[in-house]
Formats: sequence, structure tokens, C-alpha cells
Amino acid sequence: GKSRVGRSGVERTPPRSSPPQITQLNQMFHKHYELTQTRADAFLAKSFLLKSAMYERAAAAGGVAVRKLCLEGGAPSSVLDVIRNGRFEPCAVGTSFGPIWSVQWFMVECTVPEEFAGKEVHLLWDSSCEALLFSAEGTPLQSMTGTTDDTQRNTFIFAKSALAKQTARFYLQVACNEMFGNSPGWECGPEPPPKSRTFSLKQAELVAFNRHVWELYWDLYVIADVAKNLPENTQAARSALWAANEAVNICQLDDPASIVKASEALRHYIKEQAGHSTLHAITAVGHCHIDTAWLWTYQVTRGKSARSWVAQLRNAEMYPGFCFAVSQAQQFAWVKEDFPSLFSEIQRAVKAGSFALVGGTWVEMDCNIPSGESLVRQFVYGQRFFKKEFGVTCDVFWLPDTFGYSAQLPQIMKGVGIDYFLTQKLSWNETNKFPYSTFLWEGLDGESRVLTHFPPADTYNARVDAKECLMTESNNKDRERCAKSLMLYGHGDGGGGPQMQMLERLQRFSAGIAGLPSVKLGSPSAFFHDLSRDTSKLLTWSGELYFEKHRGTYTSQAKNKYWNRKCEVLLHDIECLFAFAALQNRLENYPQEEIARLWKLLLLNQFHDVLPGSSIGLVYKDSDAHYRDIQTSGAKLIDVAVSLLVGPFRAEPNASCLIACNTLPFARSEVVSLGSDSLALIDAPAMGFTVLPTPTGAPAGDVTCTRTEGGLFALENTWLYAEIDARDGTVVTLCAKAEPEAGQPQRRSQSAVPRGRHANRFVIYDDTPNYWDNWDLDAFHLEKPITVDAESHTFVEQTDCGPLRASLRVQIQLTRKCNIIQVISLSANSRRLEFHLQVDWTEAHRVLKVEFPVNVHTPVATYETQFGSVQRATNTNTSWEAARFEVCGHKWADLSEHGFGMALLNDSKYGHV
Repeated sequence: GKSRVGRSGVERTPPRSSPPQITQLNQMFHKHYELTQTRADAFLAKSFLLKSAMYERAAAAGGVAVRKLCLEGGAPSSVLDVIRNGRFEPCAVGTSFGPIWSVQWFMVECTVPEEFAGKEVHLLWDSSCEALLFSAEGTPLQSMTGTTDDTQRNTFIFAKSALAKQTARFYLQVACNEMFGNSPGWECGPEPPPKSRTFSLKQAELVAFNRHVWELYWDLYVIADVAKNLPENTQAARSALWAANEAVNICQLDDPASIVKASEALRHYIKEQAGHSTLHAITAVGHCHIDTAWLWTYQVTRGKSARSWVAQLRNAEMYPGFCFAVSQAQQFAWVKEDFPSLFSEIQRAVKAGSFALVGGTWVEMDCNIPSGESLVRQFVYGQRFFKKEFGVTCDVFWLPDTFGYSAQLPQIMKGVGIDYFLTQKLSWNETNKFPYSTFLWEGLDGESRVLTHFPPADTYNARVDAKECLMTESNNKDRERCAKSLMLYGHGDGGGGPQMQMLERLQRFSAGIAGLPSVKLGSPSAFFHDLSRDTSKLLTWSGELYFEKHRGTYTSQAKNKYWNRKCEVLLHDIECLFAFAALQNRLENYPQEEIARLWKLLLLNQFHDVLPGSSIGLVYKDSDAHYRDIQTSGAKLIDVAVSLLVGPFRAEPNASCLIACNTLPFARSEVVSLGSDSLALIDAPAMGFTVLPTPTGAPAGDVTCTRTEGGLFALENTWLYAEIDARDGTVVTLCAKAEPEAGQPQRRSQSAVPRGRHANRFVIYDDTPNYWDNWDLDAFHLEKPITVDAESHTFVEQTDCGPLRASLRVQIQLTRKCNIIQVISLSANSRRLEFHLQVDWTEAHRVLKVEFPVNVHTPVATYETQFGSVQRATNTNTSWEAARFEVCGHKWADLSEHGFGMALLNDSKYGHV
């Protein structure tokens, strides 16, 4: 201190004591709250501060030698093929490789630098894309995701306490795609990737890891995060920021003891907060949503599954109580086939409880378009796989990212032993906020109810921070009825899952921090079982869970939807025909394995980004090949089944014999084609078959086609009368005819087409949604029809004139990029007017619709859905009704009033207005 000379000699001014300094700091803290908050954030964020101290780099370069596999002889068949037969050439950081979607292999030889002896040593790897690290024996060890955002996972723990000169060899399978595929950008949808794109090796080195700095970083992160997200005027926020600021004051990065001391101070603060959480309880479940295909193909997903799940096995080893929810039996089947040792590890993890099986389905399917039988098969094959491979079945239906949920699902769920349902997708609704978070969902039968929870953080990709914890409580719409919520954390869509950073934050949140809800690690089943103890206060939602967004998924990729319907019908018919053969005692070997294979192919392509039409083009090349396989293989099975059926009815072993098989549950009398332009009116019993006699004489029928004086074609049979405009092929009149009475002319009903309107009219609308291009039809598209002069480019001619069928052929050049050929026909004894279309469509950002105005006044329309029908309002009185301007229906939609109505049937369409 300073000195002065006095009478009594030299006196020294005492040094300034600590208390005045702390008091001054306290004053600065209170006066500059935001400045102090920014200080803590900066201390965490700036690379030259805390993060830079986590890793110590070797004085000499890296301790890692990298070699790249030569692929001149073709791609290796497996990792063991790589290890045993691979020829590697030296490469270095900066090496480029590709092309996109290819798989490359690297060999890494590591030697621990002497200065790292006794320290925790990590291998850092960044190949700017996804990679899977294998041991020298071919065992998957860790995923290594190269990216610049928070999905990066570039660390493998080489040794907890390394030996000097310790060596090891690893292999890396590198997938030339990023976590979200290879699209360079997103504007209303993914942009096509450049085929010339390559990737580069950015990092490959051994470093010494400072776990004390790591612990301090996450201690400080959590406390500063709490201070930032709680209201500034609360005691909890002030106390948290005080603790964070004190830790920054204590920490000197060049003094290891101060790092430990700062961390201890923060731990002491966290310990003091225990028991001061709010009354709301959060159960945190690790999750990794992997789209089975989307911005990448099925083949890429096979690797994504392995990479994502091996990382969670490592998390389970490091973090007690960690629970990771996994769905989709198909992905497990791929991992079992491609990575058997990894699959065995997962089986042990399921048994230990760190992996929780959810969903119970083959894939996380679309729930709008698949038939009822398809939905049942999803559960049958999914639950069967989980039971066989893991010894358990799922009790939670897990579907966080599908575009709406059929009213039939609760009954199907109950039928396969599932009592609980989870999703969050309706949080995306663009018009109406869904009113519940925890509720009972009642199905179409009015009896089946499942306990349902929508995680209030409105995401299945939570990062685990104070903001999400607070939102989970505040956004729970039923917290007065049930003070419990589920949080799904981990990177998803492109896989990845929970990271160590998330689990470090969870460890601290779970200690209990004032101002936040209580947080604990847990499983989905345990959470739902706890909820189910008392459901008496919960409200009930009855019927479909309509998603107020992505309505274009009812129509996008029309060919894909067409083949889905055809394959569903084909597989239904195959099983019916073999059942008929069994009833005739003609069946020796039921082709169960082949039928199961075809069903699984179909179920795979009902994934919620494939069947709806929201994947990249490469995915639809895969689905086309799968549908061809189903059709070709299915046709062979049909031939076998029919041969079994006709055997007893052949006059001679190889004689021809015609049978009509009816695989529907009602008797039918219809005109069918016998080939060579030959038609016949055939009767067949319900769920049965009939042997056809050899046709003799002219067929009898009641169909006529005449030309009226007003320039119309009139088609008529016993049950219908229709008038078609000869200029453009539109329907002017459509009347039902009453039952014939002896000696009396048949009475006609009112026309189903309103006076002055035309049915079967094609209209093009602008289709430029605000954001999700292949997903959305925004409401305003109906405001912008594209004017076309169809009449001057239309040709109508008569092709069949009875007695079994009358037909008109209509050719319409709607635009330069849209040509339509339509056959309008009426058959004998038929109550339906049929329209068979071929559409050559190369328009962009336009949608083609066909209008059938109906002369019916009714407040509801009825649509077929899985195993039933649903009614929806025909008015827009409420915002809920107005939001349903585009809806999904299956094979028919009906508008009826008392005593009269009309139904529109289809063979492959789902979108209705």
C-alpha cells in the first residue's frame, strides 16, 4: 500500500479489503442486469474463452494417420469385406471425395502423443457429412456427424486415461450426405442438389479432453440459461444470474484449481435450489425421429438408423437413467440385416430399459390414405416383429410427424393392445389451436378410447433448455386437470438423436431449479401408466384429428397413390382367393412368406413422407420398383390361386375355364370384359366365385345411346338417365329412375346436376403455396382458377352403343401441357355413370380438379374412411369448418338429403373439396 511519514514513524495504509469490492460488484450487478447477463453468455460463447480450454492439442500434428479406400473394384459388401480385402491409400485433412449419395471408407490409425499420457483422450473427426466409426474388428462404435450447427457429433472417447504411444485402428463408413440429405437450400421446398457436389475431410486428430472445463461449461450454461428465460423481476432469475456472475469472476482459465472452484460454486447453487421447482412435472424421453425416406432414399436411412442408435448406446453407458424411445420395426429389420452386432447390443439395451420400444407399427405411416386393412397390417407386422426380436409389444402408438389422424385409429389401437397415443403435429395447425394436451381420444365406433398426450413444447426435437421447460408447463392446456407433461428431446427427422450436451443439461435440470418445472428422465410407458391412474378429469375428443396444414398431401404424386390403391386391392384379392381355395380343400401350402414380403413392401411405401408425396424424386423411383414387384409377384400368386379354384371344373386337365371371382362382401351383377371386345353381364355371389358358361348368342342388355335435338348425347339404362354435352363432354343431366312397374313408364328423379351447372368440368387452379410446396394447398388457391377455353379444343364421339354398354370418348386439350382422354360409359344393370381418364399432365405449380356440383341441400357430406365413414360440414360457419376446405376421402364421397343423393366414387383419388 501507499506509505506516509508521521510522527510515530512510517505508517502503511491497510490494503482494501474484500468486502468493499464485493459490495461494489453487487451494485454493478443490480445496476447492469442485462450487461451481466450478456457477460455470462459471452463467456460461454466466445471460442477464445471457455470452449477453447476443453481440448488440448498435441505439440506435433494430431497423432492420426488417415487412409482412404480405393473403390476401383466396386463397393465393398460389408465392413468385414473392407477390413479383410480393402486397399487403402494415404490421404490427409483437406481431401475431397464424393459423389453425393455414395459411400466412402476411411481407415484411421491413432497413436497417443506422449504429453497426453494419463489424460482423457478423444478422437475428433469431421468429414463434413455423416459417418459411422467401427473398431478394427468391425464393431460399430460411434456416429460422427460433420456439420456447422448443433447437430454436430464429432467426438469419440478414445481412452479415459491414455497410455503414451497407445495405438488403435478404426474404420469409418462415410455417407456422402448431410443430416438433411443433399439439398443446398430451401425455398418453398428442397432445392435439387448439384450432382457435382463433393465433400472434404475437415478434421482428424487426437486431443486431450479437460472434463473439469466441460463440467463448468454446462454448470454455467444451465444457470445462465435459467436467468435469461425467467422473468427478470423474480427472485429465481436474480439468484441464478448472481451465481453465474460469481462463477465467471472465480474462473481463471490458466488456473485449473479456479475452474474446479467455479464449478463447485455453481453446483452448490444448484443443490440449494433442490425442492423449489414448480408443481408441474416433466418426464424427459430421448427421441430420434428418422424419416424412413424424405430428402434421402431408403438406402440412406439404413445407415442413418445405425448411426443414430449407436450414439444412443454410448449415451446409455454414460448417463444413468437415460431412456431412448425408438419406433419403426422396418428400421430395426434393416439394422439386424446390415449390422448384426449392433442389433444384438440394442436387444440388450431394450432388456436393460435404456431403449424403449414404441409405436408398434412397421413404419410411422401416413394415416389418411392407407386402407383400414393397411393400418391393421402396420400394427400386426410391427408388433409381431417386436415380440419376436425383443420379447415385448408396444403399448404406446407413437406418431409425432404424420399429417392427420384417422377416426378409426383408436379402435385399431385397442385391438392390438395399445392404450396410449402420442403426437405433436397438430401444434402446426394454421387456423385453430387444438384445445387439449392430455385427453381421451374416442374412435369411430363411439366406444374405443385411448389416453392421448401432445407434448406441450410443440416439438419432438427438443434441445433441453430453460425456455422449453417453461413452455412445456405454460403451454400445457390441461395443467389444471393433469400437472404432467412429456418432453421429447434429441435431433430428429434426419436422425441423430440426443447428444451429450442435452444430457448434461438434463442432469442439472433434474436436480430441481427454482422457477422451473421438475424434470426427470423416464420412459413413455411409465409416463402414460402414471397418467392413467386417474383420467376422471380429462376431456374427450371424438372423431378424426384433422391437420390444418399439408392438405396437398392428399393429391401430390398421383401415380404413387394410384399404385398404392391397386396394390392394396391386389393383396386383399390374393388372400381371398387362397381362402376360397382352402374352403374347396384345394390348398396345400399357403404362400404366407411371400404374401408377408409383399405386404411389408407396401407398408414401407406408406411412410408418412412417401405416400403423401412429400419426398424427393429418387424416393419415387424406389417406390415405383416396389410397386412393380408387388404387381408382378402378386399376379403370379393370383394365377396359382385361380388354377386351384378352376381345377375341379375343367372338362380336361388343360382345358380352358372361365370363373368370376367376387372378393367383396356383397353379391354383384356387372358387365365385364371377356377380351377381344367381348362383354358379358355376370352374376357372382358375395365372397365367392361362379363358373361362367360358354357365351352363346347375342348378349341381352338395356343400354341405349341417342343424340338429342339439343346437341346432347343421352345415355340410358334401367336405373339411370344421363345427358352429356356433345361440345365438351360435361354432364348436363343425371337422373335416377324408379323401380319398373308393369305397364307404367319409369319415373325419373330430379337431376342430380343443378340447373344451369355442368358436372365433369375440369378446372385448373394456381398452386403456389406460401412455403411447403409439395405439402400444401393454401386456401387462396381456390381464389385463382386458370381460365381455359376447353370447348374449342374438345372432341366428343360415340364408341359403344349397347346393349351392354354405351360409351363416349372425349378428348380435351385443356392447355398446351395438359391433354385429357376420357371415356364416359353406362353399363347394363348399373346404377353408376363411369368416367375413365388418361391425363397427360406436365404443368408446374398448378392443380387440376374435376367438379361435380350436386343438386342436394345438406349440412354434411359423408366420406369413406378406414372401416367406416366420417361426416364433415358443407358450410363454413366456424373456423374449424372453414379450415377443412380440402379433406381426405377414400373410395367414395356422398351428398344426400331425405330420399335423394349422389355419391362420387373413385379408384385412386383422395383429395376432396
